[in-house]
Amino acid sequence: MSDERIPDQARDRAEDALARALNDHADDHDFAPLDPAALTTRTTEAGRRRRPWLVAVAAVLAVAVGIPLVGVLIPRAGQPGVIGTPAPSSTPEPSENPPSGAIPAPRAGWRWESMLNVIVQVPESWGYGFAPGKDWCVEGAGRPYSYLPPSTPFVDHGPASRVVLTLLCLGEMPDSLRQTHLSWRRATPEDADGEERVGAEPAQGWIRVNRVAGAAFLTVEAPADQADLAREILATARVVDVDPRGCPVRLPEGRPTQGSITDFSAASAATVCGYYVLGQGGPDLTGSYSLVGEEADALLGAVLDAQIWTDVVGENLDCRPEGDVFMMRFTDAAGAVRVVLLPTGLGDCRFALNDGVGFRAPTRATCADLLVGPLTQAGFLGEEISNACAPRPS
Repeated sequence: MSDERIPDQARDRAEDALARALNDHADDHDFAPLDPAALTTRTTEAGRRRRPWLVAVAAVLAVAVGIPLVGVLIPRAGQPGVIGTPAPSSTPEPSENPPSGAIPAPRAGWRWESMLNVIVQVPESWGYGFAPGKDWCVEGAGRPYSYLPPSTPFVDHGPASRVVLTLLCLGEMPDSLRQTHLSWRRATPEDADGEERVGAEPAQGWIRVNRVAGAAFLTVEAPADQADLAREILATARVVDVDPRGCPVRLPEGRPTQGSITDFSAASAATVCGYYVLGQGGPDLTGSYSLVGEEADALLGAVLDAQIWTDVVGENLDCRPEGDVFMMRFTDAAGAVRVVLLPTGLGDCRFALNDGVGFRAPTRATCADLLVGPLTQAGFLGEEISNACAPRPS
């Protein structure tokens, strides 16, 4: 990466602009069951466990807010790049609408990732990171995460709700910021399958392979000599109604479930589903992961330990949240399911743990510690939400 830095005077102007921008924006449902094939359940002990439950995913936390963020920054100079001519692809079309319960296990050494109404396989060795956006030339000022690429290939963290600063980054992004990765966004009518050469030296540099699948526009960027891997990944894409971990692709309306979370004394499995809801209809799934055994039971314990709010008479348990919403689905040894929603964004819902019967106060253990792997966020605007959901200091 270049050692050039934004001049102090320009950086001060950029930070002032960013600060100004922030001040300006300062009844029952039957949820799909968890897929038993995707979980390995083990017997849990009764009672609550006071231990960290984080899944074994290395995650750097990033910001997601439900409002536009505008910054005016001075770009770092770069060398102009040449974009190659898109090439037709012979990759098979993604499979559409598999029957309920028919999602196959991923191939050996691969895993399923979920986004909107699509699932796609990536190698199990891939981690998670932040793919550079149009604001790639900003270093530090106005962004709480880094675009320094991970040392290994990755899946992009939450691109649906990530803040992108409005600025002009001159020239082509340097290859030092590139790493093999999968990213996605909502598809538009203008999107189409195709391939293009990218990078500072596109003739022998990097390739970007694009595919429209369901509501998603999928992109794998990789070195040109790994184009076959990019095509192979995108060929696994298929449209679903429920992802392999039991998360509906649309956030269900109304109350989360019938029956209080206090009906459960222990959980054998849990799934955390992330959504970014804007308007009605979806699909709006942004990712998911599963917990089993002690980790699932510890998360249930954290929810049950959260303070019950008694001053919420008149609050609407059927409210429709907007922005970032996280859903915890717990399964007990008998196979019963209880759901807890945590809206953190816009809409008329209170920022609270909602099990369809009452409200509880969110805590670090029931918000910040949930945001790992595909659900990684960097922080939230608003003191109340940030206190519970912002990343823990590293």
